[in-house]
Amino acid sequence: MISAIFSTYHADMTEVIATRGGMRDHRADDRRFLVPSSEYATRGPFGFVIDEQRHAVYDGPSDFIGWRQRGTGA
Repeated sequence: MISAIFSTYHADMTEVIATRGGMRDHRADDRRFLVPSSEYATRGPFGFVIDEQRHAVYDGPSDFIGWRQRGTGA
């Protein structure tokens, strides 16, 4: 997980952006997930790790400015 923001579209959820291995590189494939905010709040000393068995990929409306622009073609 490389970035997170509380979702205004889904109550009690945190929208996160993740890359494999947490790479912060423009070449890395990034994906968004919705995580229950209560679960995200329990992240450990190394951050939060997405579990693809529990956290579904999210492609809906976003509170991340960059993702909003991706959806509008800007």
